[in-house]
Formats: sequence, structure tokens, C-alpha cells
Amino acid sequence: LHDIGKIRTPLSILHKSGPLNEWERAVMKMHVVETYKMLEGLDELYEIVQTAILHHERLDGSGYPSGLKARDLPMKARILQIADVFVALTEDRPYRKGLDYGDAIKIIEKDVLAGKLDGNVYSVLNEMLKNGYRIPHRKGVLDGMFDVTTPEQLFKVVGECQN
Repeated sequence: LHDIGKIRTPLSILHKSGPLNEWERAVMKMHVVETYKMLEGLDELYEIVQTAILHHERLDGSGYPSGLKARDLPMKARILQIADVFVALTEDRPYRKGLDYGDAIKIIEKDVLAGKLDGNVYSVLNEMLKNGYRIPHRKGVLDGMFDVTTPEQLFKVVGECQN
């Protein structure tokens, strides 16, 4: 749910095959606020919503949307931050092929050393990977949804995601 606000991001930005310009980056960053607006009234999701709004913040205050620092970032947010970065780096994107785990973990380590991401969370992820942990990359629920034009196509996409 942390990225559900991306449903309000124009497809031309989400699926762009090259670098985003300054305006497109600003629009993309709005997905965090859109996620919050979509979920804020659901009391049973309070903790999830509070974590989701923080997943692009960074310990040194360089993140968004609020520029919060370490003292304002609970452990669940720190875990989601690293998990989100790791998945973003290792999944194929319209503009690049996903990185292998070794290259992804090196990039995360640089952000840890720069004071942006939590070193303890990084250490746990790194240890898990050394012990053979692998994320099964499969088609996500939203992948392909934007091309759906009939109920039959929708059921097909949802069925593929459940397999």
C-alpha cells in the first residue's frame, strides 16, 4: 500500500523510458502525499499509513515529503525505506534493467555510509542475502492494470497476480 498513490501519477511519467525532468520528478514525488490522502481516513490502517508517508524520508533530512530526520523516523519506516530502495534497484524498470543483488546492496551501503539509511536495517538485509534469501519477483497487481479495457481482461490480470 505504500505506493498506492502512484495510481494518480500520469502513465507518461510512470512508464517513461528516460530520465525524468524536474517537473516530472516533482509529480512523481507526490505519490507519497497521494497515498496518504487515499488512506488517511481508514483508522484500521493508521500504522501502515504513518509508515507509508515516511518511506522516502532519509535519516539526514534529505528525503521527502517533509525532510524529516532520524529522530522522527521509527524502525518500521526505516525498514520500508531500505526494502523499497532494494526492490526499486533490483526490479526491471522502463528505463533500465534491474541490478543484481550484489550491486544493489553496494548502492544501499553507500547511502548508509552517507547517513541516509539505517545501518542496522542494512546489516540485516545484507546478512539475509549472504544466507541465500531471494525475493521472488513476480508481476505486481498494478502491472498491466492500465491496459485493461474490459472486465474479462481485469479478471485475467488479477488471476495472473494471484498465481
